[in-house]
Amino acid sequence: MIIGGNDSYTKLLLHCDGTDGSTIFTDSSANNYTVGTVGTVQIDTAQKVFGTGSGLFDGNSDYLTLADSADWNFGSGDFTIDCLVRFASLGAGTLHGIVNQTVDANSLFLWYYNVDDNKLYFYSRDNETYKARYSGNSPSFVINTWYHIALVRNGENIYMFKDGTALTCSVTTAISTNTLPNLAANFEVGALQTGGSYYYLNGWIDELRISKGISRWTSDFTVPTKAYDTSTYYARPMITSD
Repeated sequence: MIIGGNDSYTKLLLHCDGTDGSTIFTDSSANNYTVGTVGTVQIDTAQKVFGTGSGLFDGNSDYLTLADSADWNFGSGDFTIDCLVRFASLGAGTLHGIVNQTVDANSLFLWYYNVDDNKLYFYSRDNETYKARYSGNSPSFVINTWYHIALVRNGENIYMFKDGTALTCSVTTAISTNTLPNLAANFEVGALQTGGSYYYLNGWIDELRISKGISRWTSDFTVPTKAYDTSTYYARPMITSD
């Protein structure tokens, strides 16, 4: 399978490289978005898959934030969100936010992991009306292991992947031809807002990419062996570090 790297569809690309302890996160897409930090989120050079580091999130208050943009308005089009994630803790009763854009409990876009039922969830809601509700079943994450995860819309379908393998998705509200809402809120990485509360990722993120207007994958694939760049290349098995 041929996939793009940092191409015209790429709206945000965080390699999470830098010096240890740095709070500077650089968007390597053509947009060069300013990435804000909340809490003590920082670059950690001890853990990474590609490059010099990854983003370290402490599970208490850490996340990255980006200003609202038309690039986060997916509408009725295809999109792909993918990253590498490593969990430091998977305690009972915890939710781990991957990305979210939340106005309030009635208007939101959420992608997160629920430890208790072992599912990845994707929700989109517009003024109290759900536009999509999916759960990717049984990814069976364990701590201190790197995983590639992906959320993909392709037309009327939603796919979720772990390490290139499609998860069986349960559907409460099918996305169908629904238009996802244009949310006037910051886009956040490593956190989840729901019910007026925040839930934070406890672990690391590397190589986070948001792609608009393209479904990068719709069937099982092998994940890349290098950071996304301006090349177009064949996907190959992932190399990880402990």
